[in-house]
Amino acid sequence: MSEIKILVIAFLANPTCTNWIQGLKSLGLNVAVLDWKKSAATQSEVKNWGFKENEIPIFHIWDDFSTEKQQKVENFLGGKPDILFSWEGALILKPLQMVKKIYSRAKIVHCVNTYPNAVNKLTEIRMNWRYRNVSSLIESYIFYSHTQRNMFIKAIPNTENKPYLVMVEPFFKKAYFSNTKIKSNNTPPLYRFNDNPHVIFTGRASELWHKNSYFGFKAHSCRDALGSFFQQLAEQNIHIFLPSQADTKNIPNLHLYPDFSNDEIFEGQFAEYISQFDAHLVMYNEYNSTMRNWVTSGLSTRFASSLTSTTPLAVTQTSKFVKEYWKDMPFGFTFSDVEDLVQSLRNKQMLTSLRLNMEKVHTSYCFESQSRNVAQFFDEVLNKPKILN
Repeated sequence: MSEIKILVIAFLANPTCTNWIQGLKSLGLNVAVLDWKKSAATQSEVKNWGFKENEIPIFHIWDDFSTEKQQKVENFLGGKPDILFSWEGALILKPLQMVKKIYSRAKIVHCVNTYPNAVNKLTEIRMNWRYRNVSSLIESYIFYSHTQRNMFIKAIPNTENKPYLVMVEPFFKKAYFSNTKIKSNNTPPLYRFNDNPHVIFTGRASELWHKNSYFGFKAHSCRDALGSFFQQLAEQNIHIFLPSQADTKNIPNLHLYPDFSNDEIFEGQFAEYISQFDAHLVMYNEYNSTMRNWVTSGLSTRFASSLTSTTPLAVTQTSKFVKEYWKDMPFGFTFSDVEDLVQSLRNKQMLTSLRLNMEKVHTSYCFESQSRNVAQFFDEVLNKPKILN
């Protein structure tokens, strides 16, 4: 694998993308990155994303991939790239087309990550139109679940016969995971107020009380508008812990958990902290049909990061993809509404069983456990003849 040259094309502003980059690099691949956004990343941003100084070359491009930058990329990689690895969504297809014209012989692996990566039906239609227009360029895909792939090929049918890999991603290295045998003295202990269930929500909390706009056109804020749901849950004497940015509105039983630095997250301390709770709420506000489809096919970063702890997961019944991972050893449960969730949270015997299952399986989803599949997939992509549309 050491001779394979990978050029990653992504919006690096999303730190979960760095997990892919670090994972590819740890396989022994030659990796360089094209970061496509209006302004170049600062050294502070690069550090916050988990990259050490000068660990990997990051080249900023915006509507231009100059000859000078091409030469720098090729000098580092030791030649032209073998694979163009594009990460998430239809917007990245624009720079992907530009780079593909330059490196026409490179194979494209597109990581879908979130599907539909849209905020409303109109945006979803436009996104699918973009995918169909460039599908002839993309040789292979990585999906979050078989459910996601089935939805994708239904909308973009000429992708059905192309090589694909299904895996939990963006994957996290084992260092991010809690260790049930070795506890860190630096992990804050969870203070329990009483014997009622204590649960944690680790999603974005700055927009819990955002009001849905008409047709959801400002839906990037709407998807985390879970404040009223948490309020109803708190009224049932459930303790909910939220990120420090959350506005609890002084509602009893809504609490804030402490901040964790990136270093503490990378060392597994955050995962250890989460492991002290009775359940981990892994969910979005499903305010329209597009968001329901999103949740059905995968919970992206929320699901992947939740597997770093040993706490049972609580997801909505819409999350049909989880059945692919639970199978005969469930490590979470689904719920239909607040009352259903409360009933499950008070079932201590069930939660104990789910936790034991999670302790057995959760590290099987770390990068190290999936690396062989990734390596084999890249070999397959490089050796497989191009499939004509």
